[in-house]
Amino acid sequence: MEIMITSFITWLKDESGFEIFERSVLTKGGIIIAVGVGSIVLSLSGGEYTRIENEFIGSEEEANETLRRFH
Repeated sequence: MEIMITSFITWLKDESGFEIFERSVLTKGGIIIAVGVGSIVLSLSGGEYTRIENEFIGSEEEANETLRRFH
């Protein structure tokens, strides 16, 4: 385990490990596009999850009303 940590620290300080980003398509623009697409996907999946949750579990108002009935 210690060997892995020391090799990672060496790789991080040396910065030669970052050459993969320079050689591949993942340049600064590509990384920005990837982050943008990822955030859109997360936003859409979050909205879809909320829709499914409201359909099967109920909205927050319904949940609060149910809790009030039991207390």
